[in-house]
Amino acid sequence: LAVSGKGGGWGMRFGSAVVTGCIPVIIMDNTTEVFEELLPYDKFALRVAEADIPRLHEILAAVPEETVHSMQA
Repeated sequence: LAVSGKGGGWGMRFGSAVVTGCIPVIIMDNTTEVFEELLPYDKFALRVAEADIPRLHEILAAVPEETVHSMQA
């Protein structure tokens, strides 16, 4: 989980997370990620609504293991 305040600034942490096999969890409503129109973010990152933060553990625990492995590949 790479935490960043409003306004971005997490590009380096996001990239580091992806290349080390971590799955970025994006918790920012109404935002577009860098190169989102070109990169298939749904293949390597998870997006969680801000309203769902209280359920974050439950949401992450529900991701199937095979999905995790494919997102890390």
